[in-house]
Amino acid sequence: MQYHGQHVALHPTRGVVAHGVELDAVVAEVRASGLPLDDIVLDFISDSPF
Repeated sequence: MQYHGQHVALHPTRGVVAHGVELDAVVAEVRASGLPLDDIVLDFISDSPF
């Protein structure tokens, strides 16, 4: 429930490394952390159970 309605950036060993309502802000947070975007999977966690 923590990430429902948000975009998340997932790293294979670190898990969720950034999250937020706006995709641009999530990408900016990943870039600021120094992690390569090639190592990240971006996803949206829906509020809807369907």
